[in-house]
Amino acid sequence: MELSKETLSEIKRIINGYEENTIELVDGLDYNQYKTLKKIEFYWNSKYINGQKDNLGRDKPFYNISKFRTNVATRATDLDIKDVKVSSDNPSERVRSMIMNKEIYNWMKETDFARTLNKAGHTRAKYGGVLLKKTEKKGKLNIDVVEWKNVITDPVDIIGGVIIEKHWMSPSELSKKKGVWENVEEAMKLSTKKRSDKTEATEYKIPVFEVHGEFPETYDPNIEDGDKTEFKKMMFIIADANGKQIPLYFEEEKELPYKFLAWDEVSGRGLGVGVVEDGFEAQMWTNDAIIAEKNVMDLAGKVFIKTTSEKFGNNVISEAESGQVFTIEDGTDATVMNLTPNSLPQFQNMVEKWNAQYERATNTFDTVTGETLPSNTPLGSVAIQTAQASSFFDYRREEAGIFWREVFNDWVIPHIIKKINKKHILASDYSAEELELIDERFARYSAEKEVWKQIEAGKVIYHEQREQLVESIKELQRANKERRYIDVPDGYFDGFEAKITIDLTGESKNKAEQLQSLWNILTQANVPAVRQDPDMMNLLSQILETAGIKFYPRPMQAVSQETSQPKQIKSQETSLERQTASVLPEAQQ
Repeated sequence: MELSKETLSEIKRIINGYEENTIELVDGLDYNQYKTLKKIEFYWNSKYINGQKDNLGRDKPFYNISKFRTNVATRATDLDIKDVKVSSDNPSERVRSMIMNKEIYNWMKETDFARTLNKAGHTRAKYGGVLLKKTEKKGKLNIDVVEWKNVITDPVDIIGGVIIEKHWMSPSELSKKKGVWENVEEAMKLSTKKRSDKTEATEYKIPVFEVHGEFPETYDPNIEDGDKTEFKKMMFIIADANGKQIPLYFEEEKELPYKFLAWDEVSGRGLGVGVVEDGFEAQMWTNDAIIAEKNVMDLAGKVFIKTTSEKFGNNVISEAESGQVFTIEDGTDATVMNLTPNSLPQFQNMVEKWNAQYERATNTFDTVTGETLPSNTPLGSVAIQTAQASSFFDYRREEAGIFWREVFNDWVIPHIIKKINKKHILASDYSAEELELIDERFARYSAEKEVWKQIEAGKVIYHEQREQLVESIKELQRANKERRYIDVPDGYFDGFEAKITIDLTGESKNKAEQLQSLWNILTQANVPAVRQDPDMMNLLSQILETAGIKFYPRPMQAVSQETSQPKQIKSQETSLERQTASVLPEAQQ
């Protein structure tokens, strides 16, 4: 594979120009994405960009006021895998939606998607945006959070421009790409550095750039006479070391494998403003006050003696013993000089002022961070602050929910349907409501098969016998507790239109208050009658599940009929014991 000089030159221009690519948002307001991200990284690690020493060679203190606020914002906007649900507007799709929920949940466990959600939420709050990347290898879908320090994007439009990821690869890593990439051996030579005497070689990693974006048709190495006015999505992989570019891979893309979500969008730039950037000014002047305070304390902490006596000299700290008595001439004195300035408390006032400004900018009030409030704080002020901060983070969380719906609808559901739309067995745990649906469908389906078999054999089966058989099968299923095995037929999800919902309130519910409310409702009812009332049983199930207790309802009817079941019905248990549940009515139509 060979790429034109024009192609390689354009990619190199984008890479080399990223660090200095400054845009003007409005007249006099410049923005550089690289420098902004660099500053965020320095501040996060409590470091100064211009060094840790002052002009006298002393260490400068760094009073980090952004790190804990970022963590607060992350927790306040957190989403969990249990918040992801599949539903359908069509009531007849209830079972397929339930099956899809379990398939998605299994995929999320296999890919450790909970960790991806956590990392995405933290990255978004910290840097001002999160960039996701979709990869599919050997039939497995992964969604990764891209590290901002390893990516080059258009500072004006992140998704609409070229996206370049930088990977550092060793010779051993490159060798695994033989047969997939071209010119691998040539790239491996660049990553092997020989000593001056050429007796030994040292392996080191070289940068490999993965380039995605829309380029003129002339950039396609597979087209001889491309049209410069026609653009299409392409992906290049190029090694770039020691001033030499080596093309490794090319393919035409149908869609960009990235999605982006900003924290606080800013007109004219791609990356949003995150919590750390929101505090750039506050962090700088807080550090300035802390450094000034340290300088004053360094001076105030020293002991100086002022005297008119000629008997004092040198350093009394190093040359005098504790408790030593000094005799001085008549008419002379010796006093300690107080170098503590009256303005020392003002430094702390300055820190508090900038802290209050940053607090308002990021809605991270003490009521949200968990700090103990002053005893005289009015309750109304606490309520207002809490409501204001919560509404701000609820809005950010709602944005995240909309974003993740798009991710699932565009990436996850099509992948899972393609993967599972073949005959397979789904083994999973189910809620009490789902178990009731599964057991009812399976029992009816199995009982009907048995009834027709008996009828074909010339036997007469009454309605009561069929219902008893249904209950015996359901009772047998309950022995497996919450575990069920569902036989999903081939092509079962053909034409399935799912709708992803994200529970944006589940994380913020007060479980104690919810439990108390549910329990108060239940205690108003006649407890012995609860098990006879499906609505009360459902309420009890909600209470126990909210408390984290597994609950498997056992209807009274099934218990009362157990002793009266005819022998010919109970004999079916052995054959049904190991059967796989078939609860898919759509598949039987």
